[in-house]
Amino acid sequence: MDKLEYDKWKLDNNEIDGYFCPRCELTVDDVFTTPIGEICEKCFDDKDHEIDFSSLEVEGIDTRDYPDFCDAYICSGQYNSGDELTDSDLDKLNDDCELVYNLVQKHLY
Repeated sequence: MDKLEYDKWKLDNNEIDGYFCPRCELTVDDVFTTPIGEICEKCFDDKDHEIDFSSLEVEGIDTRDYPDFCDAYICSGQYNSGDELTDSDLDKLNDDCELVYNLVQKHLY
């Protein structure tokens, strides 16, 4: 079990007080809700960890599925720092159906 898994286990089992920030892997007193989940104030203020929404790419667009495009998904993207989004971040973004649909519309038109 690595540190990240151990800290998550401690939180799940009420062994520590506070919130766990998945971005910096620290336990903090307060978190901010963002499009990719809850992160600490330090990470929230870090502009390099903001998502560059213009870099998001979608795949799985089937025009026969118009107007739903239910198979479309966000396949990649970057932070403002240029680092690639993690699979976990992509999963959280894909949970936002409205965002995915808007990206499909932007891609097609």
